[in-house]
Formats: sequence, structure tokens, C-alpha cells
Amino acid sequence: MRLGTRISVTTTVLVALTIGIYGLVSVRSARSDIEREIERRTNEMGDFVTAILDGRNRDELLLDLQRVQGIQVPGMKVVVLTSMRDAVGQAQKLRLEQALTTRQPFGTYDADAPRRSYALMLPIRDSTGIVVCGIELQRDATQVDVIGRRVALRMALTVLLLTLGLALAAWLTTRATIGRPVERLLEGIDEVAQGDLTRVILQERDDEIGALGGRFNTMTASLREAREETRRSVEARLELEGRLRQSEKLAAVGQLAASIAHEVGTPLNVIGGRARTMERKAHDTAEVTKNAGIIAEQSARITKIIQQLLDYTRRRSPSREPVELSRVAKGTLDFLEHQIDTAKVHAGFAAAAEVTIPGDPDQIQQVCMNLILNAVQAMPEGGELGVRVDRVARRKEGLDHAPPQDYAVLEVRDTGVGIPAADRARIFEPFYSTKVDGGGTGLGLAVSHGIVKDHDGWIEIESPAGGGTIFRVFLPMQEPEPQP
Repeated sequence: MRLGTRISVTTTVLVALTIGIYGLVSVRSARSDIEREIERRTNEMGDFVTAILDGRNRDELLLDLQRVQGIQVPGMKVVVLTSMRDAVGQAQKLRLEQALTTRQPFGTYDADAPRRSYALMLPIRDSTGIVVCGIELQRDATQVDVIGRRVALRMALTVLLLTLGLALAAWLTTRATIGRPVERLLEGIDEVAQGDLTRVILQERDDEIGALGGRFNTMTASLREAREETRRSVEARLELEGRLRQSEKLAAVGQLAASIAHEVGTPLNVIGGRARTMERKAHDTAEVTKNAGIIAEQSARITKIIQQLLDYTRRRSPSREPVELSRVAKGTLDFLEHQIDTAKVHAGFAAAAEVTIPGDPDQIQQVCMNLILNAVQAMPEGGELGVRVDRVARRKEGLDHAPPQDYAVLEVRDTGVGIPAADRARIFEPFYSTKVDGGGTGLGLAVSHGIVKDHDGWIEIESPAGGGTIFRVFLPMQEPEPQP
């Protein structure tokens, strides 16, 4: 229900109750006036009868009583009672007893009779002052109820008409003074909620409603200023972010160029030096053959650096097919058997049964190869290499409230020098390498990290206190649910 309608209904109800109470008081007052009028006229008639009969001798009084017994007055009945035996009904006996006892007229309203009436009992005395009898004047009082009902009906119609008229007037007044201004204010609020801050409400009145309109206009003006300030701030921030991104791109390009120059510069210097040596010793076949082999080796190294860089920067999306992780890991060990034996490394392999994951077999093999070669290169004096494939149930990092899932684990353990804690945070950055002899390009682990991430997995690094390094690759054993 709207505010104006509630005010109209409340006002109408209050006024209707007031008029109704006034009507009830008026009806009671009218009934009281009629009752007093009937009582007054009956008392006057009683005074007249008493004045005629009081003080007569007994014989004349008895004769007059017989005459009074036969008097018929319109609207009134005269009853002569000479003793208690003549009284009819308990009410009449009480009136007669009261009149004889007090020797004064006694009147009451009798509502128990078939018709409502007012009865006045008069004690009649003879010339000696002795009460001879009682005369009761009975006056019909049913007109009290008739007039009361008439007044009540008239008052009810008046209350109804006044209530309807007042309700209509209150509704029209509240509609014009409260309803329409509040509706305009609500329309303005809805438009502001939809983003239109240009809405202005005219202040047509100097009251609370007008004050609300003024506050609304002030609010929209503040919102417009805030939105404009926010827009300017966003534009400035976007411009700054654009410059920062450009700076970051230039910094990345510079870092990449410096890294490439550093990685490729050493082999080029070797190639240039060997080429000059071959030029000086062109007559020495053995020296030429030796230098040519070194040049070919350094050229292959440059090719490998460029290929790894391309793999890192233009990595393709992995295919999804069942991959038996233990078979891929064992096949990679067999493929690298020559490099492992040459480095005097003893390799061991252990795998749980049926560890199958959805993924790209070529990329998974590349991860295995990078980790195994990284472990072999970390043991230049030989050592122990352990490769293990297993399955675990755990939560992914950052999803502490998610239910545990089944993950395949590829663990590569070596007994090398280990990785210092300060280097673990940067171990997956491109061109970052911990090899002292400069034999690595710093792209193997970066490429492996990207492949594992594309497969919705992650890599953990552990360096035990006794030395060595453990790489654990966690890959989900089922397709990840699509994220919204």
C-alpha cells in the first residue's frame, strides 16, 4: 500500500471513530432527554392527581377513587391499589411498598414488561393524614426505543457519508501533496540506479518533500562529479598502465636480446676463433678436421638454443589422449641410456600400476627428458638417479577447501650438489641456470614448467639436507572441470 493511501485510510478511520463515538453519545443523550420528558409529564400528572385527592375525608376519597379508577388518559393508565394484594408483579409491589413506607411518590422504569413503561406510585392520604391507598400512573415509554433507533440510524448514515467524503478528500489531498512527489522521487532514484545521473527534480514546495528533492539533486550532482573524477582517474591509470606495459615489453625484449646475445655469443666466438685457426693451419689436415668438428658442435649448440627458445615462446596447446606415465618415463630412460652411462650415473626406476593421465604424450616425454637430463648434468662426477611414478590423492595448491583429487606423480631424484633456497624461486625463469660451467641454456625447466601448467599440474622442488634434488611433477588423472 502506498504512503498516500495509508495516510488517507488512517485519517479516515480516526475521523470515523470520532464521529461514531459522537453518534453514540448523541443517541444516549437523546434517549435521556426523552426519558426525562416522560418522567416530567408523568410527575406533573401525579402532582395534579395528588392535589385533587389528598386531604379528603375517607368517604369522599373512596367515592373519588372509584371515579379515578375509570379515568382513561391517552398514553397513560391509572391503577388504584388499596392493599398489597392488589399489586401485580414484584416490581409493582416494590413501588407500592416504597410509596407507603416513605409516604412520597416513587417512580421507576419497567423494562421487563411486554412494553417499556414508566410507572409513578402516589401515596394518597385522607384528611387525618393516614395513607389510604396508592395510585399508580403508568406511562408508555416505548417511544424511547423508537426514537433512539431513529436517531441511531440517522447518525449511522451521517457517519457513513462523512467517512466516504472524508476518505475521498483525504485520498485526493495526499495524492497531490505526497503521492505524486514521492513517485517522481522514486522515478528519479530508478533512473540514477540505471546510470542516468542527469535527472533533476524540481523543488516546487518548501517542506520536507521539497527538501528531499533538493537532497536528491545534490546527491546526483555529487555522483556526476565522482563519476567524472573516476573516469579521469581510470583514463590516467590506463595510460600509465599502457606506458608500463610498453616499458615492460621493452625491458623483456632487452632481457631476451641480452640473454640470446650471452648464450649465442660464446659459441659464435668459438666458431670465429676456430675458423681463424683453420685459416692459419689450412695445410694441416688433422687440425682442420678438429676445428671443423668444434665448429659443427658449436653450431648445433646455437641451433639447440634457438629451438628451445621457439619451444618456449610458441608452445602449442597440448592434445588430450590417455598417456601411461610409467611407460613414457621408462622409455625416456631407455632413450637417454647412453648419456646416463657416459656420465657414470646409476639409474633406477619404480612405478605403480595403471598410472594413466589425459595429456600430450610428446610434451610429457619432453618434460621427462628435461628433468632427467637436468639431473644427470647436476652430477658431473657420477651419482645415483631415481625415477619413480606413483599416484596420490591431494588438493591442488591454492584450493584449500576443494575435495582431494587423484594425481599422478613423476619424481626425479638425484644426488648432485642440490639447489640453494635462494635459487628455487627463479629456477623456472627462462635463461636462468645454476650450472657453473655454463653448459645449460636456462630454458629446459622453463619449458617443462609451461607444459605441466598447460596440463593443469604443478612442479615441486625439494633439496634434502644430505644433498641432491628432488623434482616432483603432479598431473591430474582426469580431465579438469571447465571453469566458468
